[in-house]
Amino acid sequence: MTEPKIRIVEHPSMKVISFHGFGQGPEDIAIAAMLEWVEKHTFFEYKDVRCFGFNNPDPTPGSPNYGYEIWLTLPDQLEISDAPVKTFSGGTYAVVHCEGSMAEAEEFIPSAWKSLMEWLENNKYQLGQHQWLEEHLGANGLLIPQMIKSGRLSLDLHLPIR
Repeated sequence: MTEPKIRIVEHPSMKVISFHGFGQGPEDIAIAAMLEWVEKHTFFEYKDVRCFGFNNPDPTPGSPNYGYEIWLTLPDQLEISDAPVKTFSGGTYAVVHCEGSMAEAEEFIPSAWKSLMEWLENNKYQLGQHQWLEEHLGANGLLIPQMIKSGRLSLDLHLPIR
């Protein structure tokens, strides 16, 4: 088995636009809200827009419901009045890449998170208290909305460390 390539990154504080879903498929709910909003605003035409997601709230034993929140970084020149804007304080992260079809996501995403946790156990870092993140990436010349519509995911998983 090949060791995953893990890199350390520092995220600065950033303003983000937030979309939230809750239920048995909260990722789909949050993604649908985000896609509707970005199409209305042609948002991915702005350079350097980043897209992060995470569970909020986390799944709990005995309940099929949980939440998922998506953040889009907000370019400085853009004022938003029709979506919640938040400030993320940033932090230090260990990052690993994973990708595959949405149908395989329940296998490759947990496997990549597991590799990050195993890496953490064998390094000088400790688990941080800031937000865990999944960064959705465009790939093969496709923007994030096009990736989602094609049924593919390309993610950088960000484990908070200190």
